[in-house]
Amino acid sequence: MEIAGKRRLSTGAALWLIAAALALCAIAPSLMQRAVVGHDVIYHSSRILNMAAEMQNGNPFPLVYTYALNGLGYGAPLFYCDWFLYPFAALNAMGLSIYSTFKLLQVALLLANFLSVYLVAKSIFRDRAQAQVTAGGIRTAEFRAETLESRIVPGLFACGEVLDIDADCGGYNLQWAWASAFAAARAMAAGLWDCVKEKGRGI
Repeated sequence: MEIAGKRRLSTGAALWLIAAALALCAIAPSLMQRAVVGHDVIYHSSRILNMAAEMQNGNPFPLVYTYALNGLGYGAPLFYCDWFLYPFAALNAMGLSIYSTFKLLQVALLLANFLSVYLVAKSIFRDRAQAQVTAGGIRTAEFRAETLESRIVPGLFACGEVLDIDADCGGYNLQWAWASAFAAARAMAAGLWDCVKEKGRGI
């Protein structure tokens, strides 16, 4: 039930807020004033430094071999598939410290991860126009199970998603829509026929 004068967040906006909050939580450690240590840090930092050195020597697209210098790589004049390192190597070549460069790399990778998660979530939780079924509806306790006639308003029938019934995908919701419509229509037809017979007796 919506509160008057207040707007509900759309699914897209809610997903953006959740993704942004998670991204901030994940990025926070990367923004702290301390150097992260570990093999991957040394590995990628060394590759960035070597690529930056090659760029400063006039080679804009260096290849970094990983089997030399204890696996840390060195610059060579061929393009390498680790394209995501090139912008950061260029920043380092222009004077940005390796510490700040690696921090930017961490943040960029985290943001790219969360963007991909958001896009996947958005494809799953689409808007109502693309939904296969919607939850909610009129309380089933207010209708008779056999005829789907209202217990409160005689002569009022309901079926399908108007009632508060939803199921998993796989044809169950369609089956409920058809079966409930059939039951309601049969009850209405029977009621109409009884009405016709009553009127016929009065003529």
